[in-house]
Formats: sequence, structure tokens, C-alpha cells
Amino acid sequence: MTEETDLIVNDLGVRRPRQRNRVQTVPQGESLTKQADLKNANIHSILRRAQKTGLLPSKNVNPLPPDTPSPDSYHDALNLVTSINSQFENLPVDIRQKFQNDPAQLLAAAKNPENHAMLYELGFQNFEPVSEEAPAPAEQEVESVKDSTAEST
Repeated sequence: MTEETDLIVNDLGVRRPRQRNRVQTVPQGESLTKQADLKNANIHSILRRAQKTGLLPSKNVNPLPPDTPSPDSYHDALNLVTSINSQFENLPVDIRQKFQNDPAQLLAAAKNPENHAMLYELGFQNFEPVSEEAPAPAEQEVESVKDSTAEST
């Protein structure tokens, strides 16, 4: 066995081939290795069980759920997330701070119709506030049908 003084090192600090320092780690105290799996991890017991049953052990892995996106849609999803992040970063600082610099909070606010007036005030033109005074278009249509039937009779 060679000692550290016998090692030949070049100018870059690299040892010659097949020269190494053997290191041994001695655990201090109780071992942290889980001993409960000793029997199942022993190759001899695995092979003995395989000879008896004729089956090698297999991994118990749950399959992917059916709604997992395909690689194409995953790529599209990453592109969408990247696009949303870059659009959010282009917003003024005060608007980003209202949403704690988190685009997910902005998207959550956009889904809630109660926030549309606030978003319109911030400058998002596609979120026009819905006025509660004006009746909905369906109600106007029903009233006009009632008026036209009343006039015709």
C-alpha cells in the first residue's frame, strides 16, 4: 500500500493513473441504515423467492392518470406559462405589486366578475365593469316581446 508521500503529482495537481488514497468511513454510534428491509434487499433471498414463484419482483408504480398532457400539449402549456409571465413582467410596477408580483393572483382576480371594475380601472380594457342598473340583454328582449304582443292584441 502506498502512502501519501509516495504519490506522484504533476504541475496541475493531478495524480498519475492507478494512484489513489483509500478511504474508509467508520460509523460512529448507531447505524442510520434501515434494517427492516434487510431481508427484502438481500439478493440471495430475492433470487430464492424468484426460483420458487418463477417471477422476478417488479416495481409498484402507479400509471399516469389519463388526463396527463401529451408532450405536445405540455410544450404548449410551457409556452403559455412563459408568455403569461413575460406579459405580466411588462406591466407597470404598481400593478404587479397589487398582485404581489404573482401572475396567478392576477389570473384569479380576472376569473372573479366582482374584480372586473378594479381591473378596468387599472387599464385592462377587456374587463368593462358590468353596471347593475342596466337590465341584462335577455330581460330587455323579454320586455320587448311582451310590449309587441300587448300592442298586437
